[in-house]
Amino acid sequence: MCKSTLHAQPVMVRVPGAVDALASSVTLLPAVSVAQLSTTVTEMSEAGPSVGPLFQQLTAALADAGAAQAGPGLATYTGGEDDESLVVTAAAPVAGPVPDGVEEGELPSAPRALTARYAGDDLAGLPEVWQAITEEAARRSLTAAGTNREVYLATPFDPDAEGGGWLIEVQIPVA
Repeated sequence: MCKSTLHAQPVMVRVPGAVDALASSVTLLPAVSVAQLSTTVTEMSEAGPSVGPLFQQLTAALADAGAAQAGPGLATYTGGEDDESLVVTAAAPVAGPVPDGVEEGELPSAPRALTARYAGDDLAGLPEVWQAITEEAARRSLTAAGTNREVYLATPFDPDAEGGGWLIEVQIPVA
């Protein structure tokens, strides 16, 4: 595969009500070792509300164990075993061993992923970003080829956030 195909020019996608425009690009995703907690939901509408409590539990478990987070938090979404469910995972890279009560996991690398960033004061526009990036993948004739991810580059809960909003990179591994 040639390098120019891997790092395509960003494409602007209009996302009404969420952001003025969505810049998406195809890039390499590195493998990430993480501490994680997961739950299974049966409706897509349950995925978003499940992530917050998982992150609260994960953050508390890491703090109680004195484990330091070594990078931004991630949420992943994978199909369940029965094709009717979705496994929602809150994860974070950690420095040192994964504490008891928390799963150790690894997000594999992806040689190609369609990515886009969402910035906002709340998460209300995030579903529209997912919709837009999914439509962009279809427009480019790309098919999903791995675990979809949200990487929380900045959140209002960060210690140095000072009332800031959200900056989230949405990542879809593709073939």
